[in-house]
Amino acid sequence: MTETGTTQIDLALFVLRVVFGLFFVAHGVKKVSNGVTGTAGYFASIGMKWPRVQARMAMTTEIVAGLLFAAGLLTPLAGAGIVGVMLVAKFAAHRKAGFFIFLRSEEHTSELQSHHDLVCR
Repeated sequence: MTETGTTQIDLALFVLRVVFGLFFVAHGVKKVSNGVTGTAGYFASIGMKWPRVQARMAMTTEIVAGLLFAAGLLTPLAGAGIVGVMLVAKFAAHRKAGFFIFLRSEEHTSELQSHHDLVCR
């Protein structure tokens, strides 16, 4: 591969990492703005066993892992946190709706998880 091609790939991965990292930060901040009680209430409604604990874990993981991922720090660890959150979201909240996001589905979580898998390689 040429030096220009490598530079373009590096730039694309950088942009992807920053955008998706900040995307997760935004989701964590949204949960914080809803409050632990609001987020826990939603988590309880989808059948989570310890909604207050899981709400705090989701908020913290999305914000911290998103910031680390965007900054390129501890990327494998940050990516693992993000993939973990997406797996829980996929199976707890999105599984019943089918594949396409406009049907409230798992497509969105699968896409985000695959992007993080790609960048972490």
